[in-house]
Amino acid sequence: VAILKNGVDTSHFDPVHCGLATTESPELPGVPPDRSAVTLVFTGVMDYAPNVEAVEWFADRVFPLVRARHSDARFLVVGNRPTARVNRLGERAGITVTGFVEDIRPYLARADCCVVPLKLARGVQNKALEAMAAARPVVLSPGAHEGVRAVPGVDYLVADAPVDYVEAI
Repeated sequence: VAILKNGVDTSHFDPVHCGLATTESPELPGVPPDRSAVTLVFTGVMDYAPNVEAVEWFADRVFPLVRARHSDARFLVVGNRPTARVNRLGERAGITVTGFVEDIRPYLARADCCVVPLKLARGVQNKALEAMAAARPVVLSPGAHEGVRAVPGVDYLVADAPVDYVEAI
């Protein structure tokens, strides 16, 4: 029996190494060019039920509270195969559903914060590792945090209730 740990190529996601650490963020298809807006990002395969549940919960319960504080805030749902339910989230003010993208790194580079509000999470969440490798602040649900071998409160924040997410963001 061998145990293989998850991991990401940190140089691939490093914003300096991949040329994304500039004051000028790249233009992204389907994303408004306003760089002053608070930008939150969730990445993942968007026909996977836990991801669908996570973005719906965040859009319903947390994002309205974020928009109450930052009226121009944006929530980018970046990932392949969005379901009809996920696509409908893109009809709401401030929410963009990208569908498939060639490279998630520019979306991570644009993020002020990456959120991983998974209610059902098992094991290491590569989306969290990729966001941390991209030097982005990350807010994880308690379930998503359990698989990450880093220090909560130092390397990332953990939030459960909507108000906790808002404070962390």
